[in-house]
Amino acid sequence: MPFSKHSRILYLQKSLRSIDVDALLLSDRANILYLTGFYISGVSLLIPRLDKPVYFSDRMNFSLVGNSVKNKNFTVARGNTIADILDHIFSKKIGKIGIYPRYFDLDRYLAMRNKNGLKLLTVQNDVERMRSVKSAEEIVFLRTAAKATVKIWKYIEKRIAYGMTEIEISTMLDTRIRELGYQNSFPSIVAAGPNSAHPHAVPTKKKLKNGEFVLLDFGIKYMDYSSDLTRIWHEGRMGRTLGAFYDAVRAVSDDAIRDLRPGVKIGNLVKKSYKRFLDSGLNGYIRHSLGHGVGLDIHEEPFLRENSEDILEKGMVVTIEPGLYKPKVGGIRWEDMVLITKNGCEVLTV
Repeated sequence: MPFSKHSRILYLQKSLRSIDVDALLLSDRANILYLTGFYISGVSLLIPRLDKPVYFSDRMNFSLVGNSVKNKNFTVARGNTIADILDHIFSKKIGKIGIYPRYFDLDRYLAMRNKNGLKLLTVQNDVERMRSVKSAEEIVFLRTAAKATVKIWKYIEKRIAYGMTEIEISTMLDTRIRELGYQNSFPSIVAAGPNSAHPHAVPTKKKLKNGEFVLLDFGIKYMDYSSDLTRIWHEGRMGRTLGAFYDAVRAVSDDAIRDLRPGVKIGNLVKKSYKRFLDSGLNGYIRHSLGHGVGLDIHEEPFLRENSEDILEKGMVVTIEPGLYKPKVGGIRWEDMVLITKNGCEVLTV
């Protein structure tokens, strides 16, 4: 179920009371933003099981944080050094801190662990799980971001021409994003011809030659929420290999989207999708998962992998991005953002 802004901290504190920790310490952008509505570099968030959460700010940004975090249920503390945080922890007689190891800084971990008997314990990332199901407000933000991204693509595809370099195309794309008042949700990927065999290719001075295609993967941020879109620009017919890749990728994408609905086990969805590649003898060209959740982070839960035991729920927003890649020849990927609805799904990137 989606969580309202008011219920997020309460739910998290309730979950903390079910495990053997006194508080949770966060320092990553997306989780703090989700829980408080504001993030800037140089902050941390301490969430005790029972007491008010404490938003630690470095001294430079203390007044900004104080003005931005208007929730009276939070305490804003001046100072975000390890010493500042430890002073508060010891004053509250907190002995066990839960951390998310994926985001917890190693220097901070080494400086804090066993300090005066303090224990740092890795715990399940309940905040990321909460974020996987979007509220009505979050869905509005993601739908708006997706629609704007499609409009940007339609503007750019008309202006791509043979002879342009990957850097020129990516500059044109990023400039358009800025002109419309948005920021990139991640560095734009523009890969022409054989360079598209690299799923995360970096734009180069390579020119788009006659008969080649170019792969563009990009997104924007709207109200802190991300979009993600991959499209292929080409004129005329592709060669036999890449043409077969293109047809297979589009078919797998369409089939997967038709299968999206609440209650579907993600692992089964991915296996079914990849069986089409297998039946076509193309499974050896797969280089990544079928897709991922998208929200405050460009990649977040749920992740669409074969070994996933997760179940799709109403309110999740995921990408469907099958891809096939052959070294020195090229790669084809097609990506859409999709909202899981009550009885099926809604493609947002149309």
